[in-house]
Amino acid sequence: MTYPGVLFWLLAVVALCSRGPAIYLLFFMSWSFGTLAAIPPAAVGGVSIMPPWIAAAFLTAKVAMEVGPRVYLAAMFDFRRFGFLTLCTLYALISAVLMPRIFAGQVDVITMRLVTIAAPTLLGPTPSNFIQALYFVLTTVTVVSIYFVARDPDQRRHLFIGFGWGAAVAVVTGLVDLLAAKAGLAGLLEPYRNAAYALMVDNEVGDMKRVVGLMSEASAYAALCLSFLGLIALVPDRDSAAPWGRWRTPLALGLVALTYLSTSSGGYVALGAVAMVVLFGVGVGVLEGRKRSWIAAYWMLNLVVLALGLIVFQPQIVDTVVKLVDAIVFQKTQTSSYIERSMWNRIAYEAFLGTGGLGAGIGCCRASSWVFAVLGNIGAPGAILMVMFMAQVFVARAADPEDRGMLRMVKLALLPNLFVISLTSPSVGFGLGAAWLFGLGAAIAWPRPATAAHASPAGAGRATPTPARLIPSLGPRRLGDA
Repeated sequence: MTYPGVLFWLLAVVALCSRGPAIYLLFFMSWSFGTLAAIPPAAVGGVSIMPPWIAAAFLTAKVAMEVGPRVYLAAMFDFRRFGFLTLCTLYALISAVLMPRIFAGQVDVITMRLVTIAAPTLLGPTPSNFIQALYFVLTTVTVVSIYFVARDPDQRRHLFIGFGWGAAVAVVTGLVDLLAAKAGLAGLLEPYRNAAYALMVDNEVGDMKRVVGLMSEASAYAALCLSFLGLIALVPDRDSAAPWGRWRTPLALGLVALTYLSTSSGGYVALGAVAMVVLFGVGVGVLEGRKRSWIAAYWMLNLVVLALGLIVFQPQIVDTVVKLVDAIVFQKTQTSSYIERSMWNRIAYEAFLGTGGLGAGIGCCRASSWVFAVLGNIGAPGAILMVMFMAQVFVARAADPEDRGMLRMVKLALLPNLFVISLTSPSVGFGLGAAWLFGLGAAIAWPRPATAAHASPAGAGRATPTPARLIPSLGPRRLGDA
């Protein structure tokens, strides 16, 4: 195990035992370490287990013990809350066991183990069935855990603080990767890149180094930046729930700049999606007569004027940007990468059709798009259940008028997250970036059932005991009573 792995485990133990919000900091800050195997791959059969998933598991364990397992499970199987997502997860688990055996040898798939050149193979059980099912379960319970935490305004504030620190770490790791490459010191990052899969960290576009941070490739780093950018750009810094203050603008600009330097075509397109949702959010605020929205509109107008000035007086700068975007986005269809990844999606869709719409089983079928990954792995039943859960969150409306603005911002921030994984994600789960936003949106929108708020899971009229000696309290009040 490398020294960063040892340091991560020390921080994880401290966060688990801490009575404060350290677990939230660990959760968000760990997102940037996508190539650090927290457990030596040789010790777990060549599987690379990343810090974000371990942090998510620790967060879930702490929350579940705090609110009580019965309350936690009741929320998971409540169709007013997470029932559809839980059914989707159960179907994914069943599909991982049954589908690779029922349809063995009948359809072609691209395996989840990434190699330099991926060729179709016949469907059959693989270790990836277990690993991808575990990741999907962790994604689901992360949604539920964030829901319980974010119902308490104080804990919600701590979540936002952790989110801001996570964004700062994403920016710092990107800058470190860029500066280390420029100074010829890229070898110093090797202890952070011990994952047992193909890493594309030294690619260039022309004479421009593709920034990857501590992720496996440029598109993964762009997706990381965009998972932070949406909410930071949308939520006003005056909002007491998002205390980013004067750091909000530098963080947003840093995330935009590093997404540009990643030269990821999916990142560029998703940046456009972020811009559109920010414009929409500002427009709605202007129509509602909000002073902050008018100020934001004023500064946006200034940026447009500045951009027009650059076009008139420094056309060579615009030419450079246009050539780069043209090479990365519009000529993308001519690259071998695009051809290969399009083949992944085609094979996944053919697996969906070849299994009668049931899916090949989670972990069996790699794609280059979250949409095709869902169809190819868990088929129509899983896709329908997932869409039903997502629709619940998007159509929900906060009962408290003061929360409606925040809920709208959360929904808007979800759109770029879902958009970027629809372009780049190879697996079924919608990722921790979207998971925390779904949990946050649910906490703001859905009323707390009386059974969770006033009754003990063991019996009416008794408060659920807090297991303080096992897992200390996450805050001043029990989450189940938040």
